[in-house]
Amino acid sequence: MPQFVPVLKIGLGYICIEKSQVIHTNRDSLWKGIIEDLFTDLLRLLFPDQYPTIDIDRGFEYLDKELQQIVPDSESGNRNADKLVKVFLKNNPNAWGLLHIEVQGYTDKFFTDRIFSYYYRIFDKYQCPVSTFVILTDKNLAYNPSGYETSFLGTKLKLDFRCIKLLKVNTEALMADGNPFALALGFAKEVLFVNKNDTLLLNIKQAYLRRIEQAGLSQTVCRRLLTFIRFYEHFENPQFSSNFELEAIKVLKIKGAMGLEEILLHDALQQGIEQGIEQGIEQGIEQGIEQGITLEKREVIKNGWSEGLSVELLARLTKLSEEEVMACIQMLGDKK
Repeated sequence: MPQFVPVLKIGLGYICIEKSQVIHTNRDSLWKGIIEDLFTDLLRLLFPDQYPTIDIDRGFEYLDKELQQIVPDSESGNRNADKLVKVFLKNNPNAWGLLHIEVQGYTDKFFTDRIFSYYYRIFDKYQCPVSTFVILTDKNLAYNPSGYETSFLGTKLKLDFRCIKLLKVNTEALMADGNPFALALGFAKEVLFVNKNDTLLLNIKQAYLRRIEQAGLSQTVCRRLLTFIRFYEHFENPQFSSNFELEAIKVLKIKGAMGLEEILLHDALQQGIEQGIEQGIEQGIEQGIEQGITLEKREVIKNGWSEGLSVELLARLTKLSEEEVMACIQMLGDKK
């Protein structure tokens, strides 16, 4: 029987997530966030030939809600790592196309069928050029989907899409120019086989802190990368988490980067607001937001304290005073 934990109260009910899905959901959210946050760097890295033709100055439109309507959760397995992005081209002010990016972390014999289905649904809805790019993060060296092909009674159809397999990529070459998105890809590859080895994981994370520092990136980009490497792979021993946090502050001098609980609660809050709007329960939305923020801070403190984070760091994460954090810790202790 699956176990569920309450994440956010909306009106009289709770939004719950299954415990067995927490890590998978977290990683999906991290991929989705890093793709959007570093999208220009992604284009520069993964589309070097096409990058000069894209009008970066016009910005991008992220069509996540539209993609969800095209590909319902029941078909996508509730995966949130897919992105659909509208990009504009330089050669014509009216020229634009859609880039569908999918992060796939497991083998699936129907994967190419699904990619083709997404492709024609997107094209059918928008009637514009569509490009598909896949990032494979699985551990199966033999799994290399690269296209869809079918034929019947003389009719043939073939769809090729671009793909990067982390297991096979030369990360040193990938990260040679200090591209921020390359750093994220490199880290994801490095931790594929840590197998709950905290010492190895700490060494990898600390090495990437130094890589980020040496890349000379802005504080904003450093914060985004720090959040990604902090939560993409977890330590078993809370003491290692504390050691990493101290090293992160020392090397990058970053305080208060978004935590995993905040990412999850943000997603749950958005879902709750959308559900409340659909049902027309305006009062429930307001109550849900207020209660969600309170619960969010309590959960950040509870989980962060159990992971060995300091009172000072927890105060920065929750924007509370250290006295308020200590009071919350004591209250949680009394309930045990």
